[in-house]
Amino acid sequence: MKIRKRDTLPQANKVFTDREEPRESFWRLFGKIKSDISAGEDIQVLAYYGIGGIGKTSLLHRLMAEMDRNLTRPLYAYVDFNIRKESSAVLDALRNILSEKYNFRFPMFDLAFYVYAKKTGEKLQEDTAGGLIDKSPFLGTVAEVLGEIPIIGILKKLDKCAGYVKNLIDRRKRDVNTIDTDPLDVIYRKLPYYFSLDLADNLENTDVPLVLFLDTYEVLVNEM
Repeated sequence: MKIRKRDTLPQANKVFTDREEPRESFWRLFGKIKSDISAGEDIQVLAYYGIGGIGKTSLLHRLMAEMDRNLTRPLYAYVDFNIRKESSAVLDALRNILSEKYNFRFPMFDLAFYVYAKKTGEKLQEDTAGGLIDKSPFLGTVAEVLGEIPIIGILKKLDKCAGYVKNLIDRRKRDVNTIDTDPLDVIYRKLPYYFSLDLADNLENTDVPLVLFLDTYEVLVNEM
């Protein structure tokens, strides 16, 4: 009996199949949120779980491809916790994606992250704080007006600015003041809060749900 060599066997095509029910669940929830978005529908979470290698990541990429194909203006961002595990790194990655793809602005998050970076030491200053000024319209405007972005006396100094900065300060005086007065560890813990303030402002007049695809969720649960 002849046995075919392994390298002569026909190779299976990598075609995405099955997963109809998970995909239907996604689009059903997406449609529900979209229909209720004017009523201020809150955050909804849809979790896909299972052992490694069953295709969860492939499913997420398929859903993103379907959003690109089916929606005129899809809003989504993808982050893998295997690559970024620190909460600040995850938030910064989301901030960068949403800024680059959709021109979202994150002034409160940028300011809090900048103050945190400046207060934590020289290395983080060089790696993070300076880069934030370059990529943040808010911090860039403040730097042009004041010459140096303050890490103390923030509210008093920023209140002298005009236009976009002044409008933000008028709306967020209490939060800006807490960035100025909170201890370092509190500023770090509140980074998700400042991120959420900015995200809500960006989504205020949109009629399309924003979808955040967070991959390797077990890392978040088990290790973070």
